[in-house]
Parts: sequence; structure tokens; C-alpha cells
Amino acid sequence: MSNKTFSKQLPLNLITNIAVFILSTIIGLFMTPFLIKYIGIEGFGVIRLALAIPVYVGLSMLLISGAVSRFLTIDLQRNDLKAANKTFNTAFFGMFGISLLLLPIVYFFSFNINIFFSIPTLFKEDAVFLFLGILLSSLVTVFSAMFMIPTFANNRLDINNFVRIGTLTLQTVLMIALVYWFTFPLTSVGLAHLVAAILGLIISLKIWKRFSPSISIDVRLFSLSKFKELAFMGSWLIIDQVGTILFLYVDLLVVNYVFGASATGEYSIPLQWQTMLRSLASVLAGVIAPMILISYARGEFDKLRTLSYSSVKFLGLALAIPIGLICGFAPVLLTLWVGEEFLHLVPLLWLMLIPMGINLALVALFPINTAFNKIKIPAYVTLFTGAMNVLLALLLTMQFDMGLYGVALAGAISFTTRNLLFTVLYTAKVAGSNPLFYYKNLFFGTVAMLAIFALSYYIQSYILIESWSGLLVSALFILVLSAGMIYKFMFNSSEKNLVDEMLLTRVKKMMNRKEENL
Repeated sequence: MSNKTFSKQLPLNLITNIAVFILSTIIGLFMTPFLIKYIGIEGFGVIRLALAIPVYVGLSMLLISGAVSRFLTIDLQRNDLKAANKTFNTAFFGMFGISLLLLPIVYFFSFNINIFFSIPTLFKEDAVFLFLGILLSSLVTVFSAMFMIPTFANNRLDINNFVRIGTLTLQTVLMIALVYWFTFPLTSVGLAHLVAAILGLIISLKIWKRFSPSISIDVRLFSLSKFKELAFMGSWLIIDQVGTILFLYVDLLVVNYVFGASATGEYSIPLQWQTMLRSLASVLAGVIAPMILISYARGEFDKLRTLSYSSVKFLGLALAIPIGLICGFAPVLLTLWVGEEFLHLVPLLWLMLIPMGINLALVALFPINTAFNKIKIPAYVTLFTGAMNVLLALLLTMQFDMGLYGVALAGAISFTTRNLLFTVLYTAKVAGSNPLFYYKNLFFGTVAMLAIFALSYYIQSYILIESWSGLLVSALFILVLSAGMIYKFMFNSSEKNLVDEMLLTRVKKMMNRKEENL
């Protein structure tokens, strides 16, 4: 497979990434009120809890899967097919062995779920198959992702995204149909995830065979020395991921433990928007990750540093618009989405989203540490601050009686402290870049986010918005206005040229092609 140039492939990767994000956002916005209507707030809380659990089970898989994309990308970029086959087969059979060990654990956990969580009596039996289906689907998805690594290594994220669009669509259609018609709604959700994951695996296998003819599955290519190399890096990624889990995924467990299933469902409503923004950040930063690894593999370190500076600024400004709009229109949004009875969650939503404007802009820096294989210190720092998040959440909720706000505040403090005081400085040291450039570019995004927040809140306070169409028109007006102001006043000339090259020039070419066809 030929490796397209960055300038040609970046817009396609970005467009398809955004398409996946838009689809997942629409699905999330629709499924939340749908599930609350047909299952209730407690059942919705159990589903959200179940969807967070695969992250914990997947920790053991990180021993191999966390490192394979880095090593396989470097092997393929250097055209070392012998090393690539050894890396792939070592990872494949290593993860296969780990999966066999995990199966009895998944079975025991699922059929004894009531021991671990507060599950409403109505859903005790149904929840078993919900957790079983989602956990099994997560194991299947790990192998699907590995078969898609060659496309990642060649900067063909568009192929991955088309597969994700197909599996997401099937998963949603199945979920709606089964929940609506089937007697056991939680089981329906688990079954829909499992069927979609299996389809994704079949498709990824076909893509792998077509685009990676030089790589084959052969147990004789399993290398113990390569396994140790992958496991060494993977072990630090596990430590880092444990810390990340304590940051991003422990909140629902704390809420479930302290307040029960109903509060878990309520907390999940604003959490849905935080999760959406994390997905958007991953979508936008995802087009940068292969470019950073490829630049590292080719020894283009100046390009890597320039790319990191620009990515923080672009990501911060891109996220400023949705964060500002969601926070500003929060009262109207929650009323139209889930009903006036959840308006008391507006301040909680603000507390959960505003810090994301700073933290998510730095997501683009994470692949740099992986590229340079400098993950030991970040792993320790993430683990420490993640543990601080859990302790702080328990302290604020149980000792200071801050309720759900205590959990959200603990996450905001811990996450922001880690990123501002460590991520920026350490990444700058690893890449040989200037940390002041990162802080300066963060400033642009923060100012834009707060300005959009203030303008949106002002408009919804003085204009009566009673429909989705009214909200959409108001949001589009601010989006166009803010995008124009950002382009005019916050981008320098080289950044404007980059935007023009990636977007405007491509649009003009598409228009010219249409005219030629006519």
C-alpha cells in the first residue's frame, strides 16, 4: 500500500474522524433519552456503569496491545518486513493467550456482578448478560484494532473510520430494535455490542488481508525476546492507564458506591457530554498521532516539534467552540434533551466541561512520549495523580458532603494539575521543544472558550428558545461568528495558509470537479 503524503491524507483522515464523531454524538444524544424512557434512570445508570468496565478488563491486554502500534509502525515505515512479521505475530499470539486467561475472570465477574456494584433488584438478572456481552465485545475489539494497525502505520485512518461507522450503525440499530421488542432490555444492549464487535473483527480481517499481504499469521514467528520488549513498554503503559482510569473512569464507581444506582444515572447525563468532548479531542488528535510516529521513525524531529506546537493551538481552539456552546446553552439543552427535571445538573455540567478546554488541548502531546519510548515517568505521575483523584473524590463527597459536585471537582483539580504542571514540561523536555509555546497556545483556546460560553449564555438568557431548531440556529450563528473571529485574530499567517491549504483549497477543487462533470 502506498503511503500518501501528509498534506493529502490529513484532510481525509480529519473528515472521516469528524464523521465518526458526529455519528457517535448523534447516537449518544438519541440513546440517552431513549434508554431513560424505556428502562428508567436506574437502568440507564447500570448501562453506563457497564460501558465503563471494559477499560479495567483491558488493562492486561495493554501488556502487548499498548506497545504494538509503536513498534509495528516503525517496522513498516522502515520497510523491515521481517521485523514487522515478528512484531505482529508476537503481539497476536501474546494477546490470544491473555484472552484465554481473561475468559474465566469475565465469566465470574459477570455472573457475580451484584457483589461488586449496587444493582437495582429489577435488573439483577438482566445485568449479568449486559456485563457479559460488553466485556466479551471488548476482547473481540482488541483483536480488530490490532488487524487495523497496518492502516494506522500508513496514515490511512479513513479506512479505520469507515469500519467504525459501520459497526456503530449496526450496534445502534440492533440496540434500538432489541430494547424495544425484547423483554430483557439490558441483555439487549450487551448482545448488540457483541454482534457489532464480531462484525468489526470480520471486516478488519478482510482489510488486513488486502492491505497487508506481506504480513501473515504464523506461530513460528512468535519471538520471546520481542514479547519481552513489547511487555516492557506495555507494563509502563499499564501503570499509566491505571492512573488514567483513576482520572477518567472511576467517577461512576465512586458515585455508585456512595450514592447508588439512581445517582449514577443522573451523573451519567452531564458525563455524556464530557465523554463526547473526549471523543472529539481523540478524533482531532487522532490525525496527529500517526504523523508524529512517522516523523519520529524518519528522524524528522524539527517537523515533529512544529507539529506539536500547532496541534495544541488548533486542538484548543477547535474544542473551545463546542465546550463554550454546550456550557452556554446548557439550560436549554438539558430541557430539550432530557427534560426540565434535570435542570439542577447545569452547574455540574459546567464543572465537568470547563476544565476540559485546557486538558483536552494537550491530548495531542501524548503520542510524543510513546514515540520516544519515554513513558516510565509519565506512568508514575499519572498513577499518583489518579490515586489523588480517587482520595479527593471520597474526601469531598463523604467528609465535606459535596455530593456529585465533589466527584466532578476532584477530577477537575487532579486532571488539570497533572497536565499543566507535568505533561507540558515533560513532553517539552523529551521532544526538545519550548514549553512556553505550549502555554501560549493553550491561552488562545481558553480565552476563546470563555468568550463563547459568555456569549451563548447571554443569548439563551434573553431569547426564548423552545425548540431544537431554535437552539440549532442560535448555535450555528455563534459557531460561524466565533470561527471567523478565531481565524482572523488568533491564527498567524502560516496557520491561515495551512487552513487554506487543507480546507479551502480542497473545497475549491471539489467544486471545480463538479463543474467539469456537469
